[in-house]
Amino acid sequence: MSTSLERTKRARTRIDAEAHQLIVELGLSELSGGAIRAEVERQLGQARTPALRTVQLILRRSRVEDESGPWEPDDPRVLEVIPAVTQKTGGLTRWITTEQARRIARIRLLAADLDPWTTYFVARVYPLRSEEIGHWLAFAPWRSEEHRERYNEAVERGWVNRFTPPRST
Repeated sequence: MSTSLERTKRARTRIDAEAHQLIVELGLSELSGGAIRAEVERQLGQARTPALRTVQLILRRSRVEDESGPWEPDDPRVLEVIPAVTQKTGGLTRWITTEQARRIARIRLLAADLDPWTTYFVARVYPLRSEEIGHWLAFAPWRSEEHRERYNEAVERGWVNRFTPPRST
């Protein structure tokens, strides 16, 4: 008889990494679990798409409660991100919260060369993965092949955990 922990570990290892990443990305738009599952299936196929309950579990674990209220525009670094978020989410996310804006401004200060969607994604998941994101920002693997090689070496040696942002399109 397997324990609950063993079943959870087995289920976790069966989830396709690309599908997991896509679910987290789509979750930023506040779509329902069913709509996200359908989109994952459309993009990756039925064989790589987890069950609805698994999608809902991933969404619960990747969404951060934020009651800071709507952001009042006061920083051009944050304004640059709004059109990308609105466009990428198909209009489902049209504005951001004060706390998200604070994190976006900090990320734009540290990594102004990140594209707006990646900046938003990093700001949204930062509370859940702050250590991995901190290392990723420090190594800046998007900047050059040398940066990417140094980051990959640190990951391979187990010095840092890998963070994989969404693909920009």
